[in-house]
Amino acid sequence: MPTLLATNFIQGIPMQHIAFGIAGLCLIIALPAFYNVKKYKEAFEDFFNSGNATLRLASVLFFAFAFLILNTHWTIKFSSNRSIMTVLGYLMLLEGVVWMWFPSFVRKQMIKFVQKNSMVYTMASVLVLIAVGLGYLALKVY
Repeated sequence: MPTLLATNFIQGIPMQHIAFGIAGLCLIIALPAFYNVKKYKEAFEDFFNSGNATLRLASVLFFAFAFLILNTHWTIKFSSNRSIMTVLGYLMLLEGVVWMWFPSFVRKQMIKFVQKNSMVYTMASVLVLIAVGLGYLALKVY
């Protein structure tokens, strides 16, 4: 009985809710960068310097979101607008694998990435654009 409930719950999550959830997370992560870059960089460096276990735990979140997306729609059809979410799901799966198996490489690259304020603003701007795009997809496509 619990397996049946879990199966119905997971398969019952509409793709638009997943898109809104990911868009909300992107905004939560990106908007503080525009408020105070110095504190954002400190928090970013603290996260990536916290150790391999933290990065591996974060990779589990990427796996969970990839599972939610790919469980709903896992085939890529170039005529479908859902393919954008499917590609995002596969990219999250790839990112989860990289973060799980190569945390020291990820840490080194990300610390080097945020040394300049312009890169932090670029990253935050891209995340805001992703959030807006996912919100648009959720409202118009699904």
